[in-house]
Amino acid sequence: MAISPLSNSSHLTQPFPSSLRIPPHFFNTDHRQRCLAQLRTKSSGLEQYIFLNGLKERDPNLFYEVLLGNMMEIIPILYTPTVAILDSFRYSHI
Repeated sequence: MAISPLSNSSHLTQPFPSSLRIPPHFFNTDHRQRCLAQLRTKSSGLEQYIFLNGLKERDPNLFYEVLLGNMMEIIPILYTPTVAILDSFRYSHI
């Protein structure tokens, strides 16, 4: 006769072992500042556009927080003429 794993529910009430740690909590302001600093290290408009596009895909909430906090700096990067200056070869890398 097999023993059901649910028959012993004591493992549900025991606290986590001290060796299992929860990862540290990152504050949104820290994330925003790091993303903005990383964006500013990009040398060209294309690199900045690719970075912002990737950020939007990975974490849309963080993307819009960064965008709303720094509109004057970011809107020209996202605006269509930034992408329109690319030729077809470079545009295929986005």
